Amino acid sequence: MAITEKRIKIIEDQLAMLINGATILNHAPLKKRGSRKGISKTTKQKVIARRLKTALK
Repeated sequence: MAITEKRIKIIEDQLAMLINGATILNHAPLKKRGSRKGISKTTKQKVIARRLKTALK
């Protein structure tokens, strides 16, 4: 599958998030997990890594 412009944009966004350790809002499974505190930075990074993997497939 070719890497399209849209995918490149997604990958860039995800990498930026990973570097900044930014919180991933607007992502239901992440918001719901745990309490109001949400989830830890490492879990977020794992999620981003997983998204990058799928984006690069």
